[in-house]
Amino acid sequence: KYKVPSGKNRLSIDFSALAGSKSGDAVRHLLPVEKRGLKYNITGSGDLNKNRTISLKSLKNTDDFEFIPEEIEITVNPSPVLQMIRAAKYLNQYPYGCLEQTINKFIPALSLKSLLSQRSYSGLVSEKMKKDLDKNINTAAEKIYAAQNYDGTWGWWDGDRGNAFITGFALNSLYLIRSQNQNFNTYKIKNALSAVDRMLKSGNVTGSDELSCLLHAYTNWSKWNHELFKQLSGDKNINSYTAANLLKAGTNALNKVKLKDYQEEEIKKINSQLVKRIQSLTGSDSKGIYWPSAPGQEWGWPGGRTEITAHVLSALAESGRGTSLQSRAVVSLSRRFKGEAWNSTKESGTVMLALCEYLSKNRIEFQSSGNIDFALNGKKITSINYDLNSPNSLTSLTKKIKLEGSEKYDSFNLAASGVSAGDATYAAVVRGTLYFKPGRIFAFMKSQKRGIKSLSNGLAARRDLFYLSRVKDVNMQEYLVPQSISERNKISVGDEILVKVKFRASDNFGFLMLEDFLPSGFEVIKENAYNGYSGHSHLERRDNRMVFFFTDVKKGKEYEAAYIIRAELPGSYMMRPSRVECMYESTIQGWSIPVIIDVSKEK
Repeated sequence: KYKVPSGKNRLSIDFSALAGSKSGDAVRHLLPVEKRGLKYNITGSGDLNKNRTISLKSLKNTDDFEFIPEEIEITVNPSPVLQMIRAAKYLNQYPYGCLEQTINKFIPALSLKSLLSQRSYSGLVSEKMKKDLDKNINTAAEKIYAAQNYDGTWGWWDGDRGNAFITGFALNSLYLIRSQNQNFNTYKIKNALSAVDRMLKSGNVTGSDELSCLLHAYTNWSKWNHELFKQLSGDKNINSYTAANLLKAGTNALNKVKLKDYQEEEIKKINSQLVKRIQSLTGSDSKGIYWPSAPGQEWGWPGGRTEITAHVLSALAESGRGTSLQSRAVVSLSRRFKGEAWNSTKESGTVMLALCEYLSKNRIEFQSSGNIDFALNGKKITSINYDLNSPNSLTSLTKKIKLEGSEKYDSFNLAASGVSAGDATYAAVVRGTLYFKPGRIFAFMKSQKRGIKSLSNGLAARRDLFYLSRVKDVNMQEYLVPQSISERNKISVGDEILVKVKFRASDNFGFLMLEDFLPSGFEVIKENAYNGYSGHSHLERRDNRMVFFFTDVKKGKEYEAAYIIRAELPGSYMMRPSRVECMYESTIQGWSIPVIIDVSKEK
């Protein structure tokens, strides 16, 4: 037995073998140390203008768990370019890889690389970082081509049914690759454009959001559907996302499509109307101006107000309209940064592309040096002094401050003061651990239907465990028979456990992810417990968890993922909560409760 020292995140274990006095060998393994809880972050952002003070609300402890804050990380961002550099790192290191996430590893980096080549920005990053941006770009097109369905469409995962939004997204990405003089596959492009043509004309795709997304992608490749453009833009209640897509499509048509004179005049008139509609939908909050999301968009493909604002900025920048709105949107997007990226991979990629487009056409000046003091709950905790003209300027913009575990925080009130440009922003992340209370965990053995309601929003999740017995029929065919784990006196080494995680959604959600953390001392022996049935679109087996992905989740319907684990080592193990969350709006989530499983050495 080995007791892990407090505060250790990794352990080094050495194995050596000696054969005589002069022969031998040795190997060293670094093992991760995971706490008997879950990592949990609280984020917020402010600026050096009207939002110098921000308040991050701590989690309120309950009968189920206690939140222990461990450190606060503060990052100053004098320029949105620096935010994009950080977001590019975040996207590159993101652990999962659906088509959207795969594309967003390199497409925003492609645009960022082009922007960084401009003289005014070239000194912000090292040559090594610029070379690192190239690594994913070189194989970008091949990854998109490989995921294309036979009918020319793309889905969220390889083999998924074609999705209008993702097909448009893939086509736009291929266009950006081609614009950077990268190789592209003519046959694959033609197949995709034929698919878009069918979707636009078939009537199977009826939503204005989807149709406008496809139409914009279509026009990037000099294709046009004038009647559809007029039809969609004639909607008096057109939302910000559709209006932005149509403005981009109309601008592309004027620049790339051979039009008849009457079509050109109609497009110009409609584009002006779209700009007026966009102006009328402008909202504002403490971060600045924004464009709202329509019902259902926030947790669907279009996104929340940050992502919609990025789409609008992109449309205004492409069309050359709304100059004052563009600059105000840039400031607003910068203020919505969350430390290392924006809200999600998709939102981060969308914002980066919009900012790159704006900054490539408009040079903005920012203060290259500053001295900022930060106080937490009235007490000074650190200063950040930076000079972007000096080496290692990026590292000087971030500080990590340890928090005393014994101190209770109802909220984290952070105040910035000092010298910096008014448009400079800062982001704060409080990192800590949710520790679950044993008394409530043991109760799980008799009450498996409960979830952690205080952490859940929009999704209700639960996890059931079953002991599996292997029995044979008269034909010697073996079957696994489940028995409620609460009916067993004990679990022994070699026993098999069926794990079921079920959830219901309070609304329709496009893309959900379920993470179920494995207990130590167990191994997964079957990743999908049901032969021939799969309620999920994709699954992944990781070292410490099973991950299931669901598309097109319907309100009120129950969904399930199930897998089988086997006890390998005796001991007492915590199975941390299952967590279901909306991929593109992390506030939508559901949690099961944890369980402690005691495993004995003998039957």
